[in-house]
Amino acid sequence: MIQPKPKKCKGTGKAKGFQGCGELHIHRKYGLGIKCCYPKWLLNTEEGQEVLDKSKIRAKKTVEKQQKKEHRQRKEESRKKSYHEKRLQDEINWIVRLIDNGQPCISSGRLEGKFAGGHYFAVGSFPSLRYHFFNIHRQTFEQNSHKSGNIRGYTKNLLEVYGQEYHDFILNDLRRLYPSLHLTIPELKEKLLEARKIRKELLQKSRIYSTSERIQLRKEFNKRLNIYK
Repeated sequence: MIQPKPKKCKGTGKAKGFQGCGELHIHRKYGLGIKCCYPKWLLNTEEGQEVLDKSKIRAKKTVEKQQKKEHRQRKEESRKKSYHEKRLQDEINWIVRLIDNGQPCISSGRLEGKFAGGHYFAVGSFPSLRYHFFNIHRQTFEQNSHKSGNIRGYTKNLLEVYGQEYHDFILNDLRRLYPSLHLTIPELKEKLLEARKIRKELLQKSRIYSTSERIQLRKEFNKRLNIYK
């Protein structure tokens, strides 16, 4: 490895004209020895003060950037599990609305209105089924919120739209097969990333699916998220 040669301490570049001590140094800045004349130039010349001021600004920005990063990390770490559960729930509800795009409300049969992802078994009563695609269908906000899901209409249309087998599986088997659900925060974050990929894929296709396709997509996405095994 080639060693740098020592040179006389004499100002160059921004420090041009500053005499320096003339002694030989390896470590220099603007031609001035780092340990001898460079500090003097910084503190006693306008050009040095300008460099010093810019260095302070850069240092301040670096500190602020690091502080913001640490704040984001502390905020992320302090978020409760319920926050991540809600984010995943919102994404899955989006996917359901895309699967059922163009279909009427599962409980009222209406095509008009603002739509949500309506759970057959409510999240509050059956949290273990909150992410299961067979438990969520396109439903108007009115039916979902103001009429508590209209379970009678929901049950009737599950049978009429999807058939006896699908209807019976939801009513009779879901709660028995999945009585509990335990996902850690890292697992919830992982599932959220996969759910976002699924939503992006559906948005790119942007089409209306047949009844059999909607059932198949629910099976496929349950498998991809790998929450219900």
